[in-house]
Amino acid sequence: MTITRHFAPLEFGQIHYRRAGEGPALVLLHQSPSSSEELIPMMRALAGDFTVIAPDNPGFGLSDPLPRERPEIEDFAAALAQFFGALGLERPCVYGFHTGAMIAAGLAHKFPARTAAALMDGYVILSRQEKEDKLAHYFDPPFVPQADGTHMAWLWSRFRDQSIFYPWYKKEKAARMTYNVSPPEKVQNYVMGFLRAGAPGVRGYRSAFTYDAATAVQEFEPPCFIMAEEHDPVAGYLKRLPADLPANVHVIRFFGSETRVRKVREIVLAHSGAALGPPSPPVQQPGNAPTWRETRGPAGRELVVRRSVCEGKERPVLFIHGAGGSSRVFDDLAPGFAGRRDVLIPDLPGHGDTGAFDGADISVTGAVGALVHVLRDLNVASVDIVAREGAGQIALALARDQPDLVNKVAVLDLWDFDDDARAALAENLAPPLTPLWYGGHLLEAWVLARDAELFWPWYEPTIANEIAREPDLDPQALQARAVDLLKAAPHHRTLTQSIFDMDVRSALGQMTQPLLLCAEEGSPHFDRTRKACLIAPTGRFETLPGACADWAAKVLEFFDDGSGK
Repeated sequence: MTITRHFAPLEFGQIHYRRAGEGPALVLLHQSPSSSEELIPMMRALAGDFTVIAPDNPGFGLSDPLPRERPEIEDFAAALAQFFGALGLERPCVYGFHTGAMIAAGLAHKFPARTAAALMDGYVILSRQEKEDKLAHYFDPPFVPQADGTHMAWLWSRFRDQSIFYPWYKKEKAARMTYNVSPPEKVQNYVMGFLRAGAPGVRGYRSAFTYDAATAVQEFEPPCFIMAEEHDPVAGYLKRLPADLPANVHVIRFFGSETRVRKVREIVLAHSGAALGPPSPPVQQPGNAPTWRETRGPAGRELVVRRSVCEGKERPVLFIHGAGGSSRVFDDLAPGFAGRRDVLIPDLPGHGDTGAFDGADISVTGAVGALVHVLRDLNVASVDIVAREGAGQIALALARDQPDLVNKVAVLDLWDFDDDARAALAENLAPPLTPLWYGGHLLEAWVLARDAELFWPWYEPTIANEIAREPDLDPQALQARAVDLLKAAPHHRTLTQSIFDMDVRSALGQMTQPLLLCAEEGSPHFDRTRKACLIAPTGRFETLPGACADWAAKVLEFFDDGSGK
């Protein structure tokens, strides 16, 4: 059974979702601050009976946030109804967990005609005092990156405590839960969900606490099932349900995740006749958006690709990031190509928004194969390439292996080292960042991101290794870099080692396409990039101007100079 990934265009932006199976539609909604990724086990369990669709709620995962400072559950429900329209869903059954349960409730309450049945696992009914308490403390203090990285320690402690206390901020015996402390891998999933969502996601998170659940439960029209696992800390709210519930509202208590899946299957099978068949094929084209994201590649192994289109230009530019990076590293460069070329910026396997997938080959060879799949899927006959942050080896390998597909290559900062240096860098440059019980790996990622602005290599912080150019130590910029590293862990290390295993000098010598090697003054790779032109028969070197915004003009001048195919 294959789970595929897609984006659907809505009025306010794009919704990312996962899809699996065949048959009547069942929509699964995740809790905050997670994403549809947490629902993959449930998707696998139910895809034999249904077409299971799990969107990232707006502002979470890879979905764009709602355009409101403080969106409410009704806003999320309206977005969900719009999502149904984009996919051709008439009246699916909907299951939601925690925040997802409240969104399912909002859908059943405000859009009853769009809901065959609503299953609400973790329905919360708060008193006025409890609402005020949660709104005052649940998101306090605001998460703000600090220059010394202490915000990372706070973040780990906050989500680790979420498996010890309910609510997490009440550090007292009466608030202790009956769970074991979550293992580091589970805490890491919540941390990464929070980091992906950022401030827009947190604003949406609060909507579960402000929703008038007590009123809604009396007014539901479709079949509704309010569920709770007995050990769930929110199961106690079931006692607040009124005794005179409408006949279409049912309460279900259960034990364990296997029972949850069985109950969901039974309920949805009983009501799927009202769902009016399976949804239409996945939506890919976003309409008239100037830039967008989509998934490309074989089913279950898609890469997330950022795209923009320039009418009349036949040859697009493919941007390739390095190990531990993402499409984000081109945020300062790609805008300079807008209106001049079509732009393709994929996240490599194991990195960025693509993440890991079953059977992912995290290597130079695997990256080349995945990029070829993307280009073939888009019917691209010829492409120019920009590579950055150690991605030169991937670009050179792609040009060597696909000479008819690659027209020209521009490499910013080529990594070319002797055997001893390559061995040392392969071992030390990319630590695995394995989740640790007490969150030390988060601070490690922060220090790596910070010191990489100051020293090359970052793990040898000596005066001799000081980077000459002005460092960018803005905490927000460092946070973005650290989050990229954490998204890529541990694949960052695997790809880094593969990059240093490659004989880059041999690849340079075999180059047949025009090659631009460039670096800015002050770059730790300036001299080695310039000297590489002595090896590459088609290569030339250019010094990049001081302002990154001017780099695009330099590269486009090379792409458009009439050489090549």
